[in-house]
Amino acid sequence: MVSPKSGLMKRLGVIAAAAFLATVVPSLAGAQTTLFQEPEITVVASEGNIDRMKELIQQRTHLDRQDSRGRTALVAGAIAGQIDIVGMLLDGGARTDVADKLGNSALNWAASQGEYDIADMLVGGGSDLNHQNRQGLTPLMLAASKSHYEVVQLLIRAGADVDIQDYTGRGALGWARGGRDRRIELALEQAGARD
Repeated sequence: MVSPKSGLMKRLGVIAAAAFLATVVPSLAGAQTTLFQEPEITVVASEGNIDRMKELIQQRTHLDRQDSRGRTALVAGAIAGQIDIVGMLLDGGARTDVADKLGNSALNWAASQGEYDIADMLVGGGSDLNHQNRQGLTPLMLAASKSHYEVVQLLIRAGADVDIQDYTGRGALGWARGGRDRRIELALEQAGARD
């Protein structure tokens, strides 16, 4: 049988523990949001906030800082189709060769999404035309697989290697054959691509 005194002590212990947690948990929650907060520059790039991006570049903010997915502001801008932001970042000296955790560069993303103007800027900015992501896919393969004819033409004209294979042995022509645009297959064949 439990004495009334020991029952009271247990209740006081529970109350003290609850009071302690009430003071500690909010500060832990705040620490968690700070810990997992994305870099402002990648958020600004994806949102297309031109004025704030100008400020960040002028403040010499680290342009190539990566977020939790490994994306830089340049990659985030390319994914979001923010052509003005991509241009500002390139002019500000952002590196074009930084890839995210999936191994995709900004050019990989632009090609995959059919963002011709952004892809053109990135090619002009020195992006690696043959950068392979973690699956071995190049910008040309990604554009071909998604039937982005104009981007495929841009990459071929710029000198992308039409014979690189992904890690399964499939090249750009193989990816194009699964697409909806026969013009891509013809362009790749004329450029000398083989199966």
